[in-house]
Parts: sequence; structure tokens; C-alpha cells
Amino acid sequence: DALLARLGIGQVRSLPELVETLVLLNQIGPLTSHHIASLSCSGGEASLIADTALDYDVVFPPLDGQQLCGLRAALGPMVSLANPLDYHTYIWGDEARMTAAFAAILSGDVALACVIVDFPRSDLCDPSAWYCVISAARAAAKTSGKPVVLLGSFPENIPEALALDLSGGAVVALRGLPEALCAIAVAAFIGRRHLPDLPSPLVLGAPPRRAQLISEAQAKQDLAKFGVLIPTGVLAASAATVERAGAALGFPVVLKTMGLAHKSEANAVRLNLGNLKEVQRAAYEMPQGSFLIENMVQGAVLELLLGVVRDPAHGFLLTLAAGGVLTELLEDSASLLLPVTTQDVEHALDSLKVNKILGGFRGRPSGNRAAVIAAVLALQDYVLAHKDQIEEVEINPLIVTPNAAIAADALIRIGQLDDRDSD
Repeated sequence: DALLARLGIGQVRSLPELVETLVLLNQIGPLTSHHIASLSCSGGEASLIADTALDYDVVFPPLDGQQLCGLRAALGPMVSLANPLDYHTYIWGDEARMTAAFAAILSGDVALACVIVDFPRSDLCDPSAWYCVISAARAAAKTSGKPVVLLGSFPENIPEALALDLSGGAVVALRGLPEALCAIAVAAFIGRRHLPDLPSPLVLGAPPRRAQLISEAQAKQDLAKFGVLIPTGVLAASAATVERAGAALGFPVVLKTMGLAHKSEANAVRLNLGNLKEVQRAAYEMPQGSFLIENMVQGAVLELLLGVVRDPAHGFLLTLAAGGVLTELLEDSASLLLPVTTQDVEHALDSLKVNKILGGFRGRPSGNRAAVIAAVLALQDYVLAHKDQIEEVEINPLIVTPNAAIAADALIRIGQLDDRDSD
């Protein structure tokens, strides 16, 4: 998936989605954005397309002032204005007002407008009363310079003759809500990735030998040299020395037993210890060994996972995901191939469900998005500088606060090249 995305190749999940995507791309081409509008004569249809769109990367932006003004003039006072829009049937058959309504919604920040319309079978009834939609869509597309999709709720409700008649113009017929929204999302993705320059070549590196896990403390120090922020911390050789070692740190602190990859499952991490006595007591209750004592990160908005693994065929795969102990449960992630740009990271963050939390959810503080991007790029710098040694790097969690993004835990598996490979 990451390789196809890097190359700007869209993906679909079924043959009907493939057909509708090819129809849209053949007739309209890639889209300028994933912002779209929808018009229908039914509130049920407006709700259906809004609900269906949740599964696809499309956005129905709120109507702006120009759109609202034009729609109100065309539709009158009886219609509640929104996007998706139920424009009712008050103006049905009035091609001038229908054209004005369609053109008004196209005047905003949208790449296209979908007009949901289901044509009756011509062998059972007269479909001529529906032709006003076609004429208005063509006129609105010409006026706005933007494409219009005539969208049938069911595949059989767009006659083949109509689809052929529309081919080659700015009005395209698509069949089925899920299939059409998939096509639009893919066309927008291709448009976004259709850059004038090719992406940078993948970084492969030579596979290291004898890769081994280094300590969390060392991993953090190595990452910090490349700009990853880490908590202030000290090492203690044993439980008997943690009190003396941690005396210089402020409170609260985190205490961890070193040498374990998954500390939570092993009861090898204690959080929010408020004084030296709590630190000492916790040390004796935890698995024994050396200990890392760190200032606890305060004001967390969100926890993320940043990970890089070596793929023998494609180089280094970067994963951004919801982090912490719920990573596997949430299954909210995006993958990219190194090297990445700031824009790549922006798009990856936008695709995560937890991005809403990062932006400030339900009145809560927002996280420092720029700091997250800086952490990702710093991690990349570290990996590229050690491309012939790295097998795996994971920061989990990266704790995002309103002011920073701090690596609260880090794992690195690193090795050395054999002598025969170093020439």
C-alpha cells in the first residue's frame, strides 16, 4: 500500500468500484481536491451519501457565504441549506432555477458536485420529466468550469444510453453511492499525488548482521542527537541506588526496569511517582535489574506510535499510528516509504482517526502538530544516517502536548555489516 501510494496509484476494493473509477478518470481526470458537494431531492438521500462517505476520503465542506446567497436566491426560503443538500422539488422542472442552484453550490471550495438522480425505466414510464436535471447539470458545469456527477442510487437507475450521451463532457454518469464515492476519492488522491517531479528514490541500504536490541536509555540518547525530544532521566544500577540516582530529578517521575522490550506486560514500568520513597518502594516491587528514572511528561493530548522497519524489497517502511498500550486495539495507522517530506507526513496525520484529537477534540487543547512532524523527520534523519545498520526503530508512545512531542519510550534494533560487506 505504501509503495502504491508513493507512486500515486489509487486502489479500489471491487470490480464495480474499478469500473466507476475508470469512467470518472477517463472522462474528467484527476480531481483538484477531495472536497465535494451533493444535491438531491430527498433528505434520505442526503443522509445516505453523508453516511456512506464516512468510509471514503471525501469531505463535504460547509457552505460559504457565496454558496448560501446563490442557493437562497434559487431555492427560496423553504429549503434548509447544508452540504449535502436536500433541495426538495419546489423548483423541479424549472431549468433556470435548477441551473442556478447547481451553479451556486459549485461556486464554493469543491472539486465537483454530485446530483443524485434515479431515472425510471423508459419501457415502463416516460422519463422526460427527469431531463431537466441533465440540462441543468450541463449548464451549471459550463458556468462553473467544474464537473458534475449524475449519481444513481442503484446501478440500474442510470440508463446506458444516458451514460453514453454524457461521455466526453463535463457531466459524468456514475452508478451506486459507494462506487461513486470510491471513484471520487481515488481521483482526488491521484490529483493530489500527481506532482511535476518524481518522488525521491527509495532508501534501501545493506542489511545488517547480528542485529540486537539496544537499551532504551541508549536508544533515546541516539535519537536525541538527531533532534528527537526525550525526557530528562538518569540510570540506577539497582533498586538499592534508585533513590540516590533520582534525587536530582523533579517529581513526578517514571521508573522503568531496563532490558525489557514490552515493559507494561512485565509490570516493569511505574508512572506518576511523587517522591523518593515511592520510587524506592516501586523499584523493589518491579523486576530487578538496572533502572531508568525519568521526569514524567505532563499535559498529554495524544499518544502516537512512530515506527520504522526494514523491508528487503522496498527499503524502510515508516508507520504513524495511534500509540500507547491501545495501538493494536485501535488499528489506526498510516504507512509511508522513506524518504518522506513534510507534506507526506501532513497527509499521513490527516488520515488518522486520532487526528481529531490532535486538532483539539470537543473543546480540549490541541497537540503541537509541528512538533509531531519534526519528530518524524528527526527519526527519518537518524534512520538514513544509519541505513546500513538499522533493522527497526520504534517510538511508542510519542507523547504530544500543546507545546512539544516527546519520545517517552524507544526501541532500536541495530547491527553491524560483516567485514566482507563493508568494502
